[in-house]
Amino acid sequence: LGFVLTANPAVCLISSVHLWIKSRGKTSIADEYATRLLAPDDWFSYWRLNCRVAGLHSLLNDHPAGYDMENKWTFLDEGERRGVPVSPTLKSPAIVVKHRNEEGGMGIYFYKNATDGGDWIIQERIDNSEWVSSLLPPNPPLSTFRVITQSHASIDITKEARPEDITAL
Repeated sequence: LGFVLTANPAVCLISSVHLWIKSRGKTSIADEYATRLLAPDDWFSYWRLNCRVAGLHSLLNDHPAGYDMENKWTFLDEGERRGVPVSPTLKSPAIVVKHRNEEGGMGIYFYKNATDGGDWIIQERIDNSEWVSSLLPPNPPLSTFRVITQSHASIDITKEARPEDITAL
């Protein structure tokens, strides 16, 4: 509660001032503050809200099995196991990354692969296709496609889910 009453308003004020400076005074600090504090409209806030709603739904419904797919490794592993196209991962149990100019054991990092019980999903870099790249500005991040669905099945998990309960948006 202390965070909500003190730290969050302070962070919202700092963000408002930052946005005001970034706009070179074209926005109102008061309007930005009200937006950041009461109705944030940025991607990060929507993402945090989504995480909280999903977490609450999982908690209230005894953590249904589908929520395990929120874990990146579980999703990739299960998708591959079921033959669903997922981004490829390297199967090596671990990798070593070294800085090209560091010496004496400095600048060396070891990563144990999730395929071998580690914490890291090790993948080669994936780039946008030529066609997608032609539509984007120079040096863009990887553009991904998301299939967003809605499901009425999760409203009452005591009932058997049916395919018609799920709709692609």
